[in-house]
Amino acid sequence: MRFENFKVSDNILAGIEVELTNTMVDGYAMVNGALVIGRSNNADDLTNAAPSHGIIGPRTEGFQVHNVTFYNFDIADKAALGTCSHCFSAPSTDSGGRTLTVSNLKFDASTTVRIRYQEPWREILYDIDGSLTGLGPKTWATSYWRHNLHPECQVNM
Repeated sequence: MRFENFKVSDNILAGIEVELTNTMVDGYAMVNGALVIGRSNNADDLTNAAPSHGIIGPRTEGFQVHNVTFYNFDIADKAALGTCSHCFSAPSTDSGGRTLTVSNLKFDASTTVRIRYQEPWREILYDIDGSLTGLGPKTWATSYWRHNLHPECQVNM
């Protein structure tokens, strides 16, 4: 399953959301080439007030996001990326800790929140080229946990 060259805008929950990839080989399920707009001039008040995500990754391994541009995630706690789809729902027994691989992401200046982690706050984002973290190739992003307080880690709270 691949989302190729999608364009999405003005969504209440997410522009693109994938809940499960099941037993897919790493990289078979992905978003490749997308334009994701958090807020356009066509958005109504309900959409503008929603703390939506551009893309929410699955609660399973092997999903990738490449060649995506994010615009206007600048109000109502909107974020370009979200983690662990449906892990927050009551029947979910998932403990998180899944890896989402990304590369060639672009964010306009108004997109101040690149990642908003969701319960259980254990997603791992592997940044192949540094376009998500800005820290160079082969870097990682995770939610804040005290065990990350080491000289090797940069912590943003």
